[in-house]
Amino acid sequence: MVTTDFNTIYLCIDSVTYEQLYQSKYLKDTLFFCREQQEETNAGTYIGKYLIGESATIEFFQPKNTHQLGDNFGDWGIEFKTRKINMLDQIIKNSNLLKIPVDTFTTTVALDSLPINWYKSLSLKNANNELAILEYQSDYLKNLGFTDSQINQSMTYKQFNGILSNGRKYPRQFSMVTYIKLYADKKLMDRLQDYA
Repeated sequence: MVTTDFNTIYLCIDSVTYEQLYQSKYLKDTLFFCREQQEETNAGTYIGKYLIGESATIEFFQPKNTHQLGDNFGDWGIEFKTRKINMLDQIIKNSNLLKIPVDTFTTTVALDSLPINWYKSLSLKNANNELAILEYQSDYLKNLGFTDSQINQSMTYKQFNGILSNGRKYPRQFSMVTYIKLYADKKLMDRLQDYA
């Protein structure tokens, strides 16, 4: 059995709410580490606001005039992360054996003008939502300063962030959030249960 951890929930929200998102001092200064950044990948360029917690991230995007998932108001996704390199291949193999149709994709980013593999993903998608499992790739992790030993060990999201922060404590209260309630239609819930 492959163990995964909750990694990210992303939402496409209206532009006004997006612009006002960091105006809450409690949200910005107490609950999360907040960052807005642009990413350029082989799948496209996007700008998002990130609420980074000790064990997970919430990402917000504003609508863009495209037909890509995540660019339209109301689009959302839930992403999990494998704890160890090469575990995603096992999940893909099991999905194929069970005849569960999934999308797979390797996302790359440019580093010193050269593309490196950022993460590989397996996902179930429909028009406006996605359930995915991500696996960060070795070259990306090495670039972040991970050792070969760290890359090859099982690692939770919290441990991953601990290495990135060089042991600095996150002065936030994100760990106090005990649940997030999501609402989904019956068809999506059936798909999620079939996948689980």
